[in-house]
Amino acid sequence: MDMPIRSTKHQVEDISINEFKRLLPREWVYRVKDNDYGIDGEVEVFDENNRATGLMFLVQLKATDLLDPKVQTRVQLDNSTINYFASLELPVLIVRYIEESKKIYFKWAHSIDRYKQKEGTNSFTFHMQEKNLWGDNTPQKLVDDVKKVMSLKNKNDLLPLKIYLNFEFDNLENISTHRLKSNFRTFIDQHQSFVKLVSLKEQSILTVNLTDEILHIEICGFGGCYFHSINSYPYTYDELIGDMFLAIVIGLFHLGKTQNAFNIFETLVTNGIMLKNPQVLMLIIPEYAKIGNSSKVIELWESIPADIKDDELNMQYQLITTMSSKYNNSPEMHEHFLLEQIEKYEKLNEKMHLGIAYYNYANFLRMKDLKKSFHFYNKALKYNTHYCTEDYIFKEMAGLLWDLDRFEMSAKCYKKGLELKEDLNSIVLYADALMFQGKYLESKNKFIEYFEKKKEDIHPEWHLKESILGIIVDDLKIKEQKRNYKKAMNTKTIKNCNGQKIPDEEYEFIIDNIDALNPLCHFNLAISCSNEDEHFGTMVHFLISALVNRKDKESWLNSIKGALNCQSYNVIPNMIYCAYDLCGEEFIDSLYALVEGDEKSNSEATKGFLELIDSIIEKVNEENSHKGVPLLRLFNGEKFEAVNLKI
Repeated sequence: MDMPIRSTKHQVEDISINEFKRLLPREWVYRVKDNDYGIDGEVEVFDENNRATGLMFLVQLKATDLLDPKVQTRVQLDNSTINYFASLELPVLIVRYIEESKKIYFKWAHSIDRYKQKEGTNSFTFHMQEKNLWGDNTPQKLVDDVKKVMSLKNKNDLLPLKIYLNFEFDNLENISTHRLKSNFRTFIDQHQSFVKLVSLKEQSILTVNLTDEILHIEICGFGGCYFHSINSYPYTYDELIGDMFLAIVIGLFHLGKTQNAFNIFETLVTNGIMLKNPQVLMLIIPEYAKIGNSSKVIELWESIPADIKDDELNMQYQLITTMSSKYNNSPEMHEHFLLEQIEKYEKLNEKMHLGIAYYNYANFLRMKDLKKSFHFYNKALKYNTHYCTEDYIFKEMAGLLWDLDRFEMSAKCYKKGLELKEDLNSIVLYADALMFQGKYLESKNKFIEYFEKKKEDIHPEWHLKESILGIIVDDLKIKEQKRNYKKAMNTKTIKNCNGQKIPDEEYEFIIDNIDALNPLCHFNLAISCSNEDEHFGTMVHFLISALVNRKDKESWLNSIKGALNCQSYNVIPNMIYCAYDLCGEEFIDSLYALVEGDEKSNSEATKGFLELIDSIIEKVNEENSHKGVPLLRLFNGEKFEAVNLKI
C-alpha cells in the first residue's frame, strides 16, 4: 500500500528549528508561530535566574540542503515580506541554516539594504557574510540589540544622540580619517545638546559607518539610512559631515522619531550646512509636507539651484506637493511650484511644456477659482496641441463649466470628450448637463443608455433625475426648452411670491415656457399641493426643488415626507442617500426628529425605517471614504500618463 512520503525540504526545516533552538541559551523560550505571515517563531529572553526580561524577538528560518557554497548563503525575500517585517513592533531575525555544514547565519530584517535591488522586481536577494555567522557571543549581541530597539521604541526623546564613528575608507578624495574625526568632534562640541560621541559601539544608539562607497547610519543595530556612491562626490569635510547628519535625520524620520529629526535638521540649516546632493533634500521635503509646513517646503525647494532641477526632480516635487495639498489643506507649496514652472517655460518659450504647466495650474485652480481655472485650461489647449486629442481635458472642463452654471458649454465639452473616448461616468455627466441645458428628452435617453450599460452600482441621484425627467417629458410634454433661470427670477410672479398668494397657474406658466427646473416655482407648487393633500405632487415638486438646489435641507425633508404620505416607498432610500450625501448630519438630525415626532414612532414600521436610515448612513460614509484620490497627469514625451497618488 502506497503511503505519503515526507519531503526533504520539510525534514531540513525541522532540523533547522532544532539546531537553532540548540544554540539559544537554555533559559530562553522558543515558541512556534504557525499562523503568522512569514514568521516561524518567537523568542522570549529570560535571565540566568529564569526571570522574564520583557525582551522578545521574532524569527524567520530559511533552511537549505544545497551544496553550492555560493547558493548556501543566498537568501531571497519578497518585497511584501520585508515591508511586513518593518511594520512589526518586534524586530525580526532572519536565520539561515545550512544542512551540509550545520552552520547558522543571522541578520536583522531591518538591516537589509535594498539599494542594489533591480527596479520592477518583486523580491530581493542578499548574501549572508562571515560577520553574520553565529558565534559564542551572538546571544549577548542579540540581547543588546533588542534592548536598544525596545529603548528606542519606548523613548520619545533620543537627544542627545550617542554616536560611534566607524570609518573604514581609503580612497575618498581629499578626505583623511584623522582630519574627518577631528572636524566631526569640532562640530559635536558646538552642538552638545543633540549629539554626544562615545568610544565604544556598545554604548551608542547610532553608528556612523563610512567606507569608500557607502555612508551607512546604523540605528540600534538596524538599517537606519544608506548613502551610496560616496566616492563620486568631491566632498569637503564640512559637506561630508553635513551629509552624515542629514543621513541621521532621514534615519530618525524612518523610525518615527520625527521631532528629534526636525530639531537636528533645523540646527543644520541654521548653521549653514549645505546639501551636496539634491536627491537627499527630496527625502527631507516630504516630512515637512506631511505636517503642512508650506513655507519650509518652499524654502527647501528654492535652495536647490534652478539649473539642476531636472524633469525627474520636478516630478518628485510635484508628487509631494500634490499629495500634501490634498491631505493637509496646505496648497501654498503646490501653487508655488506650479507658478514656478509657468514662469520657467514662459522665459524659455517652450510651448509644449508651457501648455503642460498651464494645464497643471488649471487643475489646481479648480478648488479655488473656477473662472481662472477655465482660462488656464484654454491656454493649455492653445499652447500644447497634444491636449486637443486627450478626452480627459474636455471632460474636466465640462465639469468645471457645470459648476459655473454654463450648462450648454458643459454639454458640448462632454460630447467632445466622449467622441475622443467613451466612458460610463462621462455619459451620465453628459446626461446631467443636457438636463440643466433644457434638452430634457435627450437627457432622459442618455440616462437610459447609461443605465443599460452600467447595470449596477448606479448612484441614487441619477435614478431620481431620470424619474423627474420622465414627468417633465411625458406628463408636462416639455421635450426641450432654452432654459432661462435669470428671466424666470425676474418675472413679477417670482418677485411678488414672498408678499402675496400667487395662483399656481403663474408658476406653471414659468415652468412650461421659461424654466422647467425653476426651484422656487416647484417649491411653491409643492406647498400648494401639500395644502390640498396632493401627496404625489408634493413629493415631485419638492424633489425637483431639492435636485436643483442640492443642499436645500427643507426640500429634501418635505419630498421624503410627501413620498411617505403617497406610499412611494421605493424612491425614499435614494432620497435619503442623496440628502445625507449633500447635507450631512444636519439633515439626518432633522429626519430623525421628523420620524420620532410621528404619532406611530413606536411602531415596528418606524423602527424599520430608522434601521434603513442607519444603513444608508453607513453606506454613504463607506463610499465617501474611497473618494478623493489625487490624480496627476505627466507627459512622458509621447503621451500623457495618469498617476494615482495613494497613501
